[in-house]
Amino acid sequence: MIDQAFIDRVFAFLHAHPETALQEVETSAFIEQELKHLGFSVERAPNAPTGLVAKLDSGRPGKTFAIRADMDALPFEVDGQAVAYHACGHDAHSTMALAAAKALAEDGLPAGKLVMIFQPAEETGQGALLMVQSGLLDGIDEVVGMHLRPIDDTPLGTATPDIRSSAAASLGFRISGKMAHGARPHLGINAVEAGVLAVNAANAIKFNPAEPQSIKATRFMTSGSGTNSIPGEVTLSFDLRSEFTETLEGNRQKLIAAVKAAVSTLGALAEVTVDKMMPGSAPSPEMSATARQVIREVLGPEAVAPGFLSAGSEDFHMIPHHIGCKDTYVCLGAEASPGLHVYGMTFRHECMPHGAEIFYRLAKARLAGE
Repeated sequence: MIDQAFIDRVFAFLHAHPETALQEVETSAFIEQELKHLGFSVERAPNAPTGLVAKLDSGRPGKTFAIRADMDALPFEVDGQAVAYHACGHDAHSTMALAAAKALAEDGLPAGKLVMIFQPAEETGQGALLMVQSGLLDGIDEVVGMHLRPIDDTPLGTATPDIRSSAAASLGFRISGKMAHGARPHLGINAVEAGVLAVNAANAIKFNPAEPQSIKATRFMTSGSGTNSIPGEVTLSFDLRSEFTETLEGNRQKLIAAVKAAVSTLGALAEVTVDKMMPGSAPSPEMSATARQVIREVLGPEAVAPGFLSAGSEDFHMIPHHIGCKDTYVCLGAEASPGLHVYGMTFRHECMPHGAEIFYRLAKARLAGE
């Protein structure tokens, strides 16, 4: 049984102690203590010390099933002060996962092993890959994650069993030219002009219109502060998104080639300084089917919300992409308002026992071999 009083206590603590990426010290200490009290063996990722992996063994042969939750809050500036706030629901995600772990530990596993992953740094796109690189996730056969949804896409009382997250990448470039006096531009190589050519070259890349995808410049910064000097350096950033990981990788290569070729026409050089990529989702049909059935059991026969392609990315998908395990990613209607990543975001707390119950029943079903 899902313990409502436990949910209330855990959420109250996590919400009151928001911590940003890789700084989740109090959060992870609290979760570790709760997991050990429930009988889990707990390890910390050596390369990401706030990351936790907890294991519970039924003592019977079977698969290894993992539940993953993220822990980090977002940074904001409020009244001139830097603050952290859980504007993406990670405090709720960890609460639901921990409540499911409690119920599973108390009721017992039908077979196999349960792994609980409490991941840092989802918001920076670092955490899942760090957890994979730690080696603590080796041997996982299946993994499930969950996310609260905003008021405008998944209604309260419904859930989507297998959201399709977009693949996303961030590319940063340092454009190097040659400084000169504004009165003698012929003696320099204007990095701003080279950067403009790079942006135009990116905008000229053609896409298959049948597939959602995009490349857009998101940052353009120049060195120096004088307006009467030819700038010698510019920093460019681009955001890339696509429905499919393979398409994104192709666009990434096209962008690098386009930027380097464009700036070379002025004699400038382009160096890639940031190259981060998150794969798109590829949910397991079997796990999606189980999640769909579980949602019906928990929320009702009409509560399975239609799947949709999200332009947002999620670093959860790094885990199955690199480990090679089956996965699905559930989206839970929560009426998050006014929207995710907005300071002061609130959601309907009655969704949390539903999310915990979905985690619980999905683990039971998959470990029983369904």
